[in-house]
Amino acid sequence: MHRLLLQSIDCFRVLDMSKLLTVCVLASLLVGLQAEAQATTTEPPQLISPAGKTEAVKSSISAGGVEILSDTMGVDFKPYMQRLHRKTEKSWQPLIPEEVNPPRMASGEVMIRFKILPNGRVMNGSMVLEGRSGHAALDRAAWGAIVNTNYPPLPEEFKGPFLEVRLVFLYNKKPIAQDK
Repeated sequence: MHRLLLQSIDCFRVLDMSKLLTVCVLASLLVGLQAEAQATTTEPPQLISPAGKTEAVKSSISAGGVEILSDTMGVDFKPYMQRLHRKTEKSWQPLIPEEVNPPRMASGEVMIRFKILPNGRVMNGSMVLEGRSGHAALDRAAWGAIVNTNYPPLPEEFKGPFLEVRLVFLYNKKPIAQDK
């Protein structure tokens, strides 16, 4: 498509400036239509909830999910993890960089591991970037989502010193199907 546009512009080099301007406007409209067509042919973004269900997400990125890494000591963390997931996503949405949108459509996966104290605060020094997306802006947005989130206190029946979790943030990538 771009090659065709360049050839069309070369043909009009001998025309006056007003005609060249018209060609340039038409060329930019065609490029815009091409980007719009690409945007509408991509699959809708998905979000994997802690329960393993797939839900549609408003933006053009998706969250990969939440995983508990430490011993739960028999406590049911499903409701807590659902709240953690929602709160993190709410903090993440405004931080998502424009480069994930058309025409750039940056993509990647970010994995961050951290520990949550019984009062809901993230333990100082516990955040570890386990997987980078290849785009610093995407990594910063995922990191910022955790730093900016006020997590609720851990369930009272949990008597451990902390809960260690891993969050996976997906930008323009499909979640891997979960076997259940």
